[in-house]
Amino acid sequence: WLADRLGRGLLLLYLLSLGTSAALMLLVWSATAPSAWIYVCVALVGATSMGWNGVYMAELARLAPPALIGDVTSAANLFGFVGSVCGPVAFAVIASRTASFDWSFVLIAAQVGVFGIFAIWRHGRSDVANG
Repeated sequence: WLADRLGRGLLLLYLLSLGTSAALMLLVWSATAPSAWIYVCVALVGATSMGWNGVYMAELARLAPPALIGDVTSAANLFGFVGSVCGPVAFAVIASRTASFDWSFVLIAAQVGVFGIFAIWRHGRSDVANG
């Protein structure tokens, strides 16, 4: 709904990546906060991290040559599902090595935040080049 209202799916994906990163960091920093605050943080993580896939697939389909839409979206799903399998394993390994969930969440937040910043920077550069 928001992507349709904005009319700019890529912008929404960039903002969601930064929002997810911030929400995860807020969750880590709030670990000792009252339960109600932790519920708010978890809701923010859900709101920023769970709605991206449809926008992502729509943007891939929009940007792909018409004859390759199936190939592009299939390849993107392949890498996405590899992450769905390997991500929890990496999370568990980091959590077990550090004896805490904090570092696992911080590393995810950092990865998503760095991606968001890079994507915004890269998009800005392509806008200037096409300008």
